[in-house]
Amino acid sequence: MMECVCADGSSIPPLIIFKGENLNCRWIPTNSSEDWYYACNSKGWTSNDHAMEWLHKCFEPMTWEKVNGVTWLLIYDGHGSHLMGSFLSHCLKHDIQVILLLPHTSHLLQLLDISIFSPLKHYLSWNLDKLIHTRIAKVEKCEWVECFVKACPLALTSKNIQSGFKATSIYPPVDHSKVLDKFPLHEPINTTSQNNTTEHPATPEAGDITLTYKIRENPILDTPMLNSLKKRLVKKKTTDVFNSVVKDLFQSMLYAC
Repeated sequence: MMECVCADGSSIPPLIIFKGENLNCRWIPTNSSEDWYYACNSKGWTSNDHAMEWLHKCFEPMTWEKVNGVTWLLIYDGHGSHLMGSFLSHCLKHDIQVILLLPHTSHLLQLLDISIFSPLKHYLSWNLDKLIHTRIAKVEKCEWVECFVKACPLALTSKNIQSGFKATSIYPPVDHSKVLDKFPLHEPINTTSQNNTTEHPATPEAGDITLTYKIRENPILDTPMLNSLKKRLVKKKTTDVFNSVVKDLFQSMLYAC
């Protein structure tokens, strides 16, 4: 499933990906809207082809009138299908500005994760439970989509969507502290070799609030981008780190909006 929402509280029809070699019309329920798009593959996951299909058949047609000749802004995570040359090239040619969320920040900046998917899962489960209580042996694809169709308008409300933009501080009014306060910054601590932590004091400068924090060494998160961020955190004051790493993201969004 691929969902997309807008800062004005609206959403576009989703792309639902079934597991199967060929799309079967019997999988699509009668209560499904005509503008919903369906696809399939052998694994039931999104792929490079599906990303391009979504861009051509869902995103552009459903947002063209709203954009009205102004630059699009598309914000997404770092899934491999979003990083294809053909995907990015198409966006550049058609005046779609893209912003890629930083690695390991989806719990802070991915507003669908924050305000949409939880209620969507709740309402979907509630509808599926009613089916399961009838003691059916198996929930068919068509029945699952029927439950999903019922759950979407309950979860994808204007209030939920706009609260997601507000919680991530992506759209005005912008409050950077809503995101920054969730980063693991700590008071000065005494570190030892046993807990494998390192103390890094921020560079004190006049008029700035300085912080001392620790960075836990984690081989899973030990990527070149995070290593670079660690060095910048050690060398620069906290406000400069935000300006150079996060603030550009917000400013680009505001400019496009």
